[in-house]
Amino acid sequence: MEAMIASAPEKHGHMAGVNRFRNHLINTRWGMGRRDWLRHTYSAAGYINVTGTAYNAAMRRELLRYLLTLDVLEEERAEEHDARMFCGELERTESNETLRGTTFQLITPKYLLAIDFACTDLRSFIRHHSISNAEHEQVLESMKVKAAAQTLAISDLFA
Repeated sequence: MEAMIASAPEKHGHMAGVNRFRNHLINTRWGMGRRDWLRHTYSAAGYINVTGTAYNAAMRRELLRYLLTLDVLEEERAEEHDARMFCGELERTESNETLRGTTFQLITPKYLLAIDFACTDLRSFIRHHSISNAEHEQVLESMKVKAAAQTLAISDLFA
């Protein structure tokens, strides 16, 4: 992807943010501090295997924030490109025609609604069935402290 962008930035430059997101995933895939350790599996002998198989909530929020930012940046790029085409500032080439409109949307409204529902349902379950509100707030605060030490700023990813 990097070679494609470098070889034709006028045609593929709008994908640079997606490439940086891809690199971020590759660079953080082995970060065990970003994993959810709540999943437990049992061996045939009855032992508990505690593994960090999925990203934790803070990492999932970080990824969602990055993806939503990429979507907004792509919409802004497409609006500017279309306006320049309409005003005659850009030639009507095949490449420019291909870049008209948004070329990708990573998080659709349908997905965002599903994510919001899943997160709200989980918070509701934890708050009302598992632990007291005070314990819940302590867990959230500790997660925020840990996440603040681990997360990158959006500007780091899109610089």
